[in-house]
Amino acid sequence: MSEVAVNSNFNVWEGVYGSFSEAPAIGPGFAGPVWRERSIASAREDAARAAAQQALDYSLRQRNAVLPTLTAVMLGEQARVRILDFGGAAGAGYMVLAKAMPDAIDRVDYAIVEVEDICHMARELFVAGRGPTFYSEPPGAANFDIVHAASAIQYIEHWQGLLTRLAGYGARFLSLADIFIGEFETYVTLQNYYASRIPHWFFNADEFIGEVERHGYKMELRTECDARILGRYGPLPMENFPSALRLAQTSNLLFRRRDAAP
Repeated sequence: MSEVAVNSNFNVWEGVYGSFSEAPAIGPGFAGPVWRERSIASAREDAARAAAQQALDYSLRQRNAVLPTLTAVMLGEQARVRILDFGGAAGAGYMVLAKAMPDAIDRVDYAIVEVEDICHMARELFVAGRGPTFYSEPPGAANFDIVHAASAIQYIEHWQGLLTRLAGYGARFLSLADIFIGEFETYVTLQNYYASRIPHWFFNADEFIGEVERHGYKMELRTECDARILGRYGPLPMENFPSALRLAQTSNLLFRRRDAAP
């Protein structure tokens, strides 16, 4: 989720709905120029930090924290690792990985699925023949070792179908980060993003985890994702919601394919 500089009376999310079709969305959302320009600007800043051996943004590292460890473990067992990053913006997860393991990044085949405008502009950030491969749609017949999605699934209307698609790649691990899951019934709200109001899921934890596990995966890890929103860490800014629908922290989830070796 992108940060927004606003006053203290700003509500990040507003309204409670049963579906995307019931939620009165406004504006281009992630298909518009604001998201595109902010994504590219952020990627350039991250690339400059990495080149200068400076620490990357903390929230960025939180959402992609599991990738370096998973990749290092798998590179100890095989020559190359194939990663699919759904909603990976202009290469945020890749930069975290490259910063953590610069001597091994050439052994990683990293694919990112994003909107076409982001893909087109992001390709210019990386040296030809190196860096991620960008797709505007999930690739067809392909095999991956790790499928990763950070702060993305909540924006997908038919999220169950997306999970089916991602599980269909047969990856050993599914890494789903910054997931909005809690002890409430699944509902839709609207995220205010500049001039847009974007439909956004808040998932019942058992329902979401069960949906992933029915595709042959088992949850191995669940940790809090301490990302910054409106310039602050800590409980999500949901004071305008009934207490029963509030979520303190999002979660990073790691699933392993049941028939894969530990």
